[in-house]
Amino acid sequence: MSVIIYLLFCVLVAFFASHRGRSPILWGIISLLVSPLITVIVLAVLKDLTTEQRLEQTNLEADRLKERVAVSEQELHHRMDHMEQRMDHLDGHTASQIEGDRHEALQQGETMTCSQCGGVIPAGASFCPHCGAKLQREESV
Repeated sequence: MSVIIYLLFCVLVAFFASHRGRSPILWGIISLLVSPLITVIVLAVLKDLTTEQRLEQTNLEADRLKERVAVSEQELHHRMDHMEQRMDHLDGHTASQIEGDRHEALQQGETMTCSQCGGVIPAGASFCPHCGAKLQREESV
């Protein structure tokens, strides 16, 4: 009966060690060899490692999150640069060419239909004023 109680105390020491961030198997064996009472006292005096482990885990998660944000920012900057290049390209064409073609077509009364939205637009337009789709010159009504 006393052996069962002794083993039960050793298991409790192992359980206590796991809650303090220590190896339950190692501390269970130490309690078997030395004494559960002495082992519990030593464990109580030793520093609790669970707070350090939680802090380390939180720091790792924060680093991963920072990496994800950095990658997302890089993708966003790349997309914004691409959009700015497209806008600059469109600004160069829209101001001079598209307006001239559009006025010419309006004066002649020629129109065509947008393949995307079905809107009636001037025949010389490069982009639909309704939906913004790029138009092909073959479309006509």
